[in-house]
Amino acid sequence: MKKIHFFATAMALFMGLSFTSCLDSDNDTDTLYVGGFVKVSGYMGMYAFKGPDGKSTINPSSSSITQLEGNGMKLSNVNIAFVQGTYSKELNPEAEQTQEYNNVNLSYAAPLDGAVEVVYSEGAANDSINHACIRSIENTNRGNNYYGNAFNTPWFFYDKTSLVLPISYALSAKKHHKFTLVYRHDLSVEGEEEMTLYLRHYDAKDSSTNYDSFDLASNYPYAYFYAFDLSRAMYDWANATGRPGDMPDRITIKYVADEYSTDLKEGEEKSLTVERKPITLQ
Repeated sequence: MKKIHFFATAMALFMGLSFTSCLDSDNDTDTLYVGGFVKVSGYMGMYAFKGPDGKSTINPSSSSITQLEGNGMKLSNVNIAFVQGTYSKELNPEAEQTQEYNNVNLSYAAPLDGAVEVVYSEGAANDSINHACIRSIENTNRGNNYYGNAFNTPWFFYDKTSLVLPISYALSAKKHHKFTLVYRHDLSVEGEEEMTLYLRHYDAKDSSTNYDSFDLASNYPYAYFYAFDLSRAMYDWANATGRPGDMPDRITIKYVADEYSTDLKEGEEKSLTVERKPITLQ
């Protein structure tokens, strides 16, 4: 079995949604696998995917980009994704040392981005409504879902503004729920050093409790990992607290949780404080 180079984890299963047939080329010993969590950056149709450390880089082939765009994934609108693909060892003889993989044929790509709203008053038009409980965003003692413990609790990419939440919640098979993070501008006070965000499970018409997103994460990472670009919210927080240009060292996430029920009336408000530093430094 060929070795898979993963930015995020030493072990993972191949995800569904195949865009190419590269992973079927078992007889091609020159073909190696690469994949993991990536931050997307691009200019004039050229894209690069950087791992959580900001150094590991996937440069996808132009045909892969064309295929992704053709399948409806507009990379210009994506911040964080989970990708997998193959590359030629002959064309990348020093890839293991440089951690740069060129002309990668993508076989799987899923955007992980969730919404972030800056709300100026309760009930504002963009103030997302919480519809259902989740179970947890700190899932380090639940066994193996093919990701290390560091990825099963909230973590930041190298940019320290892209926050990834591993959200455990009840769902029907393969059902993708929606979440948003809300920053309440009106609740911040001058001089505060910690930013507070509210996680809202705002589109939860799925009332099934048959599955847990944690258990589906290996095959459907987009059902468990949600990434949030906090740059605008942090900018607003800095102004609201009288600290223009500053960034919070810690972020507290508040959410409503219950292990057995999705009913908010059964839930308990919980909070988790995260240090704003890259996962590579944790």
